Amino acid sequence: MGISGVAFRAFHFHSAFLLGQTQFYFYSTLAIIAFVIVVGHTARKLRHIRSATKNPLPGAAPFNPAGMLDVYLIRHGETIYNSEHRIQGTLDSALSEKGQNQCEELGKSLQKRFQGREVHSWFVSPQGRARQSSAIIREFLNRSDLPEETVENDLREIHCGDAEGKIRFDLDSQLLENLHRDPYQRYPRGESVADLIERGKKLKDRILSPSAESRRVVIVSHGNFIRALAAALTGMPPEFSLRISMGNTGLCHLARKPGDEHFKIYLWNDLAHALKS
Repeated sequence: MGISGVAFRAFHFHSAFLLGQTQFYFYSTLAIIAFVIVVGHTARKLRHIRSATKNPLPGAAPFNPAGMLDVYLIRHGETIYNSEHRIQGTLDSALSEKGQNQCEELGKSLQKRFQGREVHSWFVSPQGRARQSSAIIREFLNRSDLPEETVENDLREIHCGDAEGKIRFDLDSQLLENLHRDPYQRYPRGESVADLIERGKKLKDRILSPSAESRRVVIVSHGNFIRALAAALTGMPPEFSLRISMGNTGLCHLARKPGDEHFKIYLWNDLAHALKS
């Protein structure tokens, strides 16, 4: 083959390469344009839906006030024992400065969430850290039409038996492992998560029965009990309560429509307000 033939083939190869590269950039550009169009259309559609349903905040249940039962679950603010990783259970410890700030910020946040919406019932655990948290939240919620607090004994925290007052990491490692994995594992001379779920079911039948009129309920309680109550309200198995977490002043929103047996979770462990504390 002569030099001219080699040159021709090289030119042909280079031209094909450039053509392929041009096609690649062309189709890539088309794909990007199509993606932007789809994203823009989706965003407009979501804005339209939010406007139509009049939901003021993410995490709110679909706008369906007729017969809807809304329940807001709130864990108490951080305590001195929490900051020390010390097990509380039936014991009590005052809120830390951070815990007080968490409650203040949550109260302010609830002003927006409950704007234009009446709160019909407010339940609180009898334990001091929950009572202190509830009082601060209500103060910074700053509404004169709030219902009086109802102290509900069944909202108390799990009984941790011999472990109460001890640093969590000082407990037997096998016991800790069992407590994290098995809802039927009891604290020595204390309760199990399964025990809490049964207590939660009884509470549900008393204050959140299917025959209840449409209303909005706030419950201020404790981490272990709130997770167990969620299992009781949703009908999930006991193991469910061990697969979800609950931070200090975490906010949860569950709702049940008329005729439904179980609640649905619309918001879980919202801590956006705590970033300001």
